[in-house]
Amino acid sequence: MDEADNQHRADMIEEALASYGVDAKVVAINPGPSITQFGVEPGFEYKIKKVKTYDEEGNIAYTATAEFDGKTYTDTQNVPTPKLERTSIASANVSLKKTSLVYDGTEQTAEVTSVKVDGVTLTENVDYEVTGNTAAEAGTYTLTITGKGKYEGTIEKTYKVVKQYAITYTVNGKTATKKYNDKTFCKVTAPEEIDGKTFAYWAIPNGAKVSTNASYTFRVVSNTSLEAVYVDNAEEAVAEPAIAVTSVTASGTKTICYEITRDVPADYTVVSTGVLYGTSLSLFTNSLIRDNNLRFTDDAGSATTKEKVYMKESTVTANQGYYSCSFNVGSNVDRAIYLRGYVIVKDSDGNLKTCYTDIVDKSYNQAKS
Repeated sequence: MDEADNQHRADMIEEALASYGVDAKVVAINPGPSITQFGVEPGFEYKIKKVKTYDEEGNIAYTATAEFDGKTYTDTQNVPTPKLERTSIASANVSLKKTSLVYDGTEQTAEVTSVKVDGVTLTENVDYEVTGNTAAEAGTYTLTITGKGKYEGTIEKTYKVVKQYAITYTVNGKTATKKYNDKTFCKVTAPEEIDGKTFAYWAIPNGAKVSTNASYTFRVVSNTSLEAVYVDNAEEAVAEPAIAVTSVTASGTKTICYEITRDVPADYTVVSTGVLYGTSLSLFTNSLIRDNNLRFTDDAGSATTKEKVYMKESTVTANQGYYSCSFNVGSNVDRAIYLRGYVIVKDSDGNLKTCYTDIVDKSYNQAKS
């Protein structure tokens, strides 16, 4: 069959379709030895848009929208998706590289080294994600491991970021320094005698006595320097109550924190210990008169304070220990608080005596710096 015959047949196909209201035209003719193929397309413009969506249960829905001859036709087919069986990690075996990190002023990251479920080691960002494992301040934190992919649920692990402080102590001209975690206890020991001299007391840099015991234990809350003081005459080495302000710090909540350390020999009884404080400029600014003003009315056991002097008393009266107290200064960040520690003791004869620390005068901003 020649080309003219094929074209005639193509015209007949178009006319036949038109008689049924179908607008179409033959766009291709493929002659064969026994069969001739005719390619037919609609004679109108059309657009088809296919959209894939998911329902709440994860099933897939395909929606096809076709536009032709000024009309829109839509068809949707739902394809159920088999529910994924996921394993809970709530009882996973989790290992951290370190559960205690050292604060150094920079952000710290708790590293998860292993997560195992039923003996299978999981892969981070494939089987689970870790959140809450960074911290910029000292404290106790909780990180969360959340399952993903084939795993679901969560498990939490705690970790700490702790401050460390340097404790420097000098004995007979030899100095040593060790680091301790915040709020742990440190013990320093000095020989009772060196080169014919007798141990008298431990002193901090301002000269204040903190202990008359050669073995002295205290709580670490700041960088601290101590020196063992020796005397030529053994009679000068008197065991007596010692108390000192050993730390003044500022927290981020506009709070000044004080730590007062005491070491009272065993033949004394502690009756009361705490701090006296005030903010009066007229009474406490002048260093010549404030020592007399920031006191009790007498130093023989009185618990009555002088004018504009306030008192905070510890509930613990052990012979060795510390008293921590704090003051929220609000907006008064440049106003000095005048503070000193005290301890009222009773000796073996029943006599009362009050011992004081030196006066500390710092504002919040000064303590912060």
